[in-house]
Amino acid sequence: MLRLPPAMDTWTAAEVFLFESYKPPVPLQGIERIVDLGANVGCSVVYFAKQFPHSTIQAFEPHPIHLQQLNANILANDLTRRVTVHPYAVGCSDKTFFLTDNESQSRLIENPVGQVLEVKVIDWFAFSGLGKIDLMKIDIEGSEYDILFDGRFRTMRIPNIVLEWHATRERPHADRDIAELLTSLGYTLYHGVPKEIPNCRFGVLWAVRSGK
Repeated sequence: MLRLPPAMDTWTAAEVFLFESYKPPVPLQGIERIVDLGANVGCSVVYFAKQFPHSTIQAFEPHPIHLQQLNANILANDLTRRVTVHPYAVGCSDKTFFLTDNESQSRLIENPVGQVLEVKVIDWFAFSGLGKIDLMKIDIEGSEYDILFDGRFRTMRIPNIVLEWHATRERPHADRDIAELLTSLGYTLYHGVPKEIPNCRFGVLWAVRSGK
């Protein structure tokens, strides 16, 4: 279910289904519980549901328009029994922040500047209950740094992570810092080709920790 341009649904679908930006670099086994942080309009949810047909998915997405599309795509693909949608942004504490209204590049900011949406941010670690996760996808436009560098992340021992990192003016070496962190935790890393837009470099990274 795709909105027409200027919405970016068509490009998002092409990235996920045509270019397979979330294709695992190695075969993954035993994927039963998937967490999708930043589910957007649901392309990643549908992709992972098809790749791992025995899995359930916890999808987090705060943008109200994206939530509508996410739910429409879940319904269209008969995934209502397998996917639980949480209409929240994720962070390391409960608070109210603002979300820039910028399609797939919408990001959290503390103070309202320009056209923004007020959203609820949840302490994702407390909300998740630190339960077993077989695969986690993170695409939260810069907030991934806070999640990964929270001390609680080290205790979760998630075997498979795919994330979109963002190196910004505030964190120019975020990609290097994230790679060093994940390597120190025993992950093998698989890097995609970096891309660049004004004031931000970004790219997709897979982190796999087999047998641990």
